[in-house]
Amino acid sequence: MWEKHKMTTSSNYISWTGKLSTLSRGCIHATEFNVPEVKPDLQIHYATPPIEPTTDQILLSLTNDCVVIYCDGSAFPNPGFGGAGLVVQDPSQPQWKELEFPINGITANYKCEIEAMKQALIYIHTNYTQAENRVIILCDCKFVINTLMNKWNPEDYKYEIEECQRILKTFNNKNVTEIYWIKGHSEIPGNHIADIVAKRARINAELKQPELHQDIGKTTFINCHGLNTSFMTEWNRHWINEGNETAIHRIPKTFLPDLKEAQAFERTVLHRLSVSERRVICRMITGKVGLNKYLYKIQKIETPFCEWCENEPETIEHFLKNCPNYTQLRERWWTNVQRLIPDHAVSSLSLKDLVIGNRSWKPETRVAVVKENSIIYYQN
Repeated sequence: MWEKHKMTTSSNYISWTGKLSTLSRGCIHATEFNVPEVKPDLQIHYATPPIEPTTDQILLSLTNDCVVIYCDGSAFPNPGFGGAGLVVQDPSQPQWKELEFPINGITANYKCEIEAMKQALIYIHTNYTQAENRVIILCDCKFVINTLMNKWNPEDYKYEIEECQRILKTFNNKNVTEIYWIKGHSEIPGNHIADIVAKRARINAELKQPELHQDIGKTTFINCHGLNTSFMTEWNRHWINEGNETAIHRIPKTFLPDLKEAQAFERTVLHRLSVSERRVICRMITGKVGLNKYLYKIQKIETPFCEWCENEPETIEHFLKNCPNYTQLRERWWTNVQRLIPDHAVSSLSLKDLVIGNRSWKPETRVAVVKENSIIYYQN
């Protein structure tokens, strides 16, 4: 094709468009019409993130009419007892205000820091929404600042961060609260006092909850994983006493209230089950089964209620003990379980005993009862 047309003069053809790209044809036409050549910019450009003010720049920007709130959290051990503290510097007040917020239950350090930020936002919403001067929150925890601004993934603290963001959205646009990170333990008086206030709140939380102190000996745990005893103690205390607003552990705790029972069940029962049987039992314990309540929770269906029982959520307990649609299946299951434990009335057993067995039973009996659960699950 090129050999055929290479001797063609410009008087015959302005441009040959047979196999040229759009860009090539455009360049040819630009040359014919004397369009000046555009040269690429040789200067190197770097994409720079927005400049965040340093601690010194933030402190130098503060004027005499600014309302400054320092917030801090404290937990010991981590996880353990926790508290949050605020220091409010209001020029209209004769002295700084110190606010303590003890936290109920076992908590973690990040959660205490988030609680401090939440209390600071609530305090501003209550007292300074109509203020005309600057209102500033200073926090020494980067995790809280970056998750609040959606720069980092909040991971296990999504619920708490979203709660803080909901409070922020209620503020008016006339006086937006400024939130900055400052370096901790850098001899800033307000931050230093906030740290002391948070520790006082943590001590008060410990004094108000003596029941959370557990004297657990080394022989208490069936430490089948070879974990450090002190770590096991903290883990157990956190599992038993943690305050969880979303209640994500409510169903597992119904069956396994502490680590001792969980590890005993794992060693005695789970390790003797097949993979498919183990999968079914773990789903029952966590509540993540193919029943309507869980399917509704993960947005697979439009209602959590049982198909045959009006206004009754289809849970594990409803499926195993109450739903009339599964009466015949349940009777066959109970008959099989009754043969295994003739000294007990199956109909009077608790949901926990039906799912994971009773610790007072022989291991072989307990394993056999749990295997029956997987059978009825697959039959359904």
